[in-house]
Amino acid sequence: MAMAEQTDQEYRLKVKLFGRIERTHNLSLLRKVESLLDEQLPENVYLLSAEEREGMNLARQQLDAGLGIPHEIVEGELNRWLDELERNECETNGN
Repeated sequence: MAMAEQTDQEYRLKVKLFGRIERTHNLSLLRKVESLLDEQLPENVYLLSAEEREGMNLARQQLDAGLGIPHEIVEGELNRWLDELERNECETNGN
């Protein structure tokens, strides 16, 4: 099975399951589903919220449109900011 086909099947199954979960009012069933998923997910995996996923998608779109900032520029700005912060701290502490 090709990766794209597997991804498409996975997506369709998730959409179907999300819909079924959304429509159920059986608390016992929802707890069983949660328990089953908890067993499968490692504890150290961070799950993004809907807002975080939306932000990631927006960032990807911006990068695809060439709106990103090169790493070297960000690193330089950060270093200048940290240097300034350190100078101000030294001046405040009388060093």
